Amino acid sequence: MSTKPRSVSILVIFIFLLAACLRPEMEAVDHTANVKSPAATMPFTPTIPPFTGTPIPAKSDGEEVTILLRPRSAPAQLRLVGLDAACLLGKGSCSEDLISIFPANVRQVQKIDWTKDGKRAVFWSQESENIYALDTASGDINLLKANISKVRPAFYLSPDGSRFIFEVGTSSRESDIVSMNADSGEMEPFHISLACMKFVSAWLTTHSFLFWCETYSGSKARLEKINVYTYDLYKQTVQSFEIGRDWMKTSIPVFSPDGQAMAFSAAGMTIIRNSSTTREQVLDIAPESMLWSTDSTRLAIYTQNKDIFVADVDGQNLTKVYALPDSQILTDWLWLPGNEDMFLVTSDENGNTSMDILSPRNHAVTPSELPVLDTYVVVSLSDRPARK
Repeated sequence: MSTKPRSVSILVIFIFLLAACLRPEMEAVDHTANVKSPAATMPFTPTIPPFTGTPIPAKSDGEEVTILLRPRSAPAQLRLVGLDAACLLGKGSCSEDLISIFPANVRQVQKIDWTKDGKRAVFWSQESENIYALDTASGDINLLKANISKVRPAFYLSPDGSRFIFEVGTSSRESDIVSMNADSGEMEPFHISLACMKFVSAWLTTHSFLFWCETYSGSKARLEKINVYTYDLYKQTVQSFEIGRDWMKTSIPVFSPDGQAMAFSAAGMTIIRNSSTTREQVLDIAPESMLWSTDSTRLAIYTQNKDIFVADVDGQNLTKVYALPDSQILTDWLWLPGNEDMFLVTSDENGNTSMDILSPRNHAVTPSELPVLDTYVVVSLSDRPARK
């Protein structure tokens, strides 16, 4: 139901409300449907329905693993729940902390990203192409920006927490990178004058980031070349980023959180490179994905054979810590606080998801056994910072 014009008289509104009261059989209407501009929408404040595992108030202001969930059956409203990191590490009982229920018309969300203080999150809805902000204090979800043609769902928060950067499509073969104020949502494109599909890789400093550039040609949009660059926000300059390899044959590097090391794959090998000395350590394993510990001391590697390895930042002490069953694949993962354990999400061919705690130190896997998985499927994980 669309919003009534301001010119409607008070009498008409009164008659409408009276009629609604006399017709209890009317179905509830989603007032957030077809929202196209911030000025035309009110915050979505969810009414919490029965939920698997009674929703409880936030237990602490410590770090949380937040889980985006999709119901296995209708109504398909997304849920965002939190699990206290301490409980996942065996330091307390675990139960889901319900953070928010998403509007019924916001369904195609793949991930959320947090502000530095952990009080606010942003996400993009693919079906509406709108960017929303979640206020965790109230559970309200507000439309931040409408009709944004993002290329990928991720938002990259700057080290100082002041802005997010992400890609927006400008044509079928080109994109630009834009900056969005983390508080106000105001956006500003960088207008990087390179005719290519640009993708953010990582922040390098508070004022520079790495991105790669894919160039396509021909009627079938054949990938012709890949180049990697850095962009300096202060100087507004682009500089080529080279490591002496063909980027068409090398994966885009994954930087450690402190920026002192990078990991990438080439010729079926995993390579860890020191950013300062350029010294490389080659590991004879083919990575599917890689994940740095938050303290930048270790790299976890999920291989194409469904094995998980862990190595030190210099490539030493490579150890196989776990092998997934043949019926499962790794769909998401993150390091838990302390960087001694990892939180894994796996799924099987039937779409059933599992969440487990992996301890690389003793090669042990502990099922989380959360009842929420009986009725929900995990969409993605995120690490919510401790509230300040």
